[in-house]
Amino acid sequence: METIRAVVFDLYGTLIRIHTDEEALERVWKPMTFYYGYHGAKYSSPDQLCRAYRAEVRRHQRAADARFGPGCGEVSLEQVLEALFRKKGAPWVTGEMVRGAGMLLRACSTDQAELYPGAQQLLDTLRGAGKKVFLLSNAQRLFTWPEMTMLELCG
Repeated sequence: METIRAVVFDLYGTLIRIHTDEEALERVWKPMTFYYGYHGAKYSSPDQLCRAYRAEVRRHQRAADARFGPGCGEVSLEQVLEALFRKKGAPWVTGEMVRGAGMLLRACSTDQAELYPGAQQLLDTLRGAGKKVFLLSNAQRLFTWPEMTMLELCG
């Protein structure tokens, strides 16, 4: 291990065990409907907001596909969530509101988020041996940073 100076880990499925389900209307979309309503973007039901979200994701995915080629561009969920505020005429939209919506969506849809057994000890051992540790993910920062913080991986 003397010649190894750095180690790179994929975050999800390697260090973090996570399971999410965005389909649960009551658990996910009902609180989201209230959140949007509190900020002036009134959706008539959790189903209406869920359908609007899916449509907006599809719209953004088509734009990404047109710009970068099919399957090559990623949808920014922050842009999707912001568009949902604007479509319902929210009087103002701030980055904080959008990030709050994203964290609420992730919190309500997460069934499980925990480190795999031994993951923290492995990272501590590598860092203690003077190795640089890099945590990579293709997931959106909107989700990864709060989850890394919650699981104490930001140290």
